[in-house]
Amino acid sequence: GTLSPAHEEKGIAPDLIRATAENLSEDNFARFCRRAGLKGPAPGIDIATARTELHTIIQRGPAPDTAFDRIWIPRRDRVIPPQAQELAWASQHQAIRHVPGPHIPFGTGQSWAEWL
Repeated sequence: GTLSPAHEEKGIAPDLIRATAENLSEDNFARFCRRAGLKGPAPGIDIATARTELHTIIQRGPAPDTAFDRIWIPRRDRVIPPQAQELAWASQHQAIRHVPGPHIPFGTGQSWAEWL
C-alpha cells in the first residue's frame, strides 16, 4: 500500500474507490478478494460499513509521512498498481523490496520472520 491510498498517481484513483463503494456487493467483494490474492472463500462483509470505510479513505487524505526500513511492493498487485507504489515510495527507494506476489502476498500460515 501507500500513505496516499486514494490518489490518482500514488494509490487508487478516488473515482475508482467511489465506484467500488457504490457498486459493492458480496459478489463484487469476492472478486476483489480473488484479485487481491486471497485463497479460498471471501470472508463475510457488511456492505454498508464497507461503503462507509471506502468513502472515509477518500475523505481523510494521505497519512503523515513515515520512514520505513523496508517497504514491500508485490509485483503482481492488482489492487494498488506496483507503479503507483513505486512513485509513492520514491523518496524511500532504498527501503523498497519487491516480492513476486499479489496484493496479499502471504501464504497460509506464513509468518513475518520469513519476510525479514
